[in-house]
Amino acid sequence: MTVNKRKVVTYFSITGTTERAARLLVEAAGADVVPIEAQTPYSSADVDWRNKQSRCVAEHEDPALRPEIASAPNAGEYDVIFLGYPLWWEQAPNIIRSF
Repeated sequence: MTVNKRKVVTYFSITGTTERAARLLVEAAGADVVPIEAQTPYSSADVDWRNKQSRCVAEHEDPALRPEIASAPNAGEYDVIFLGYPLWWEQAPNIIRSF
């Protein structure tokens, strides 16, 4: 007997690269898609890692910072969760820890 599992692809993307990969996985897996969106959206200046005053640098330097989430999937509704995100300093952005 085959059990139909509810699947979701959720992702955090600023530039669109992770979003494009997530959309491909949605098609291949037959999953729902729900982006993770920050309460305060990130601008291109916020993710300029060369600017030591940028938001991404501040979050990297203080792992306790947890950006608030405006929208994300309700994990309890799904059996399988695929999670996509960019790497910032070879690790997940802090918003993923918020999720």
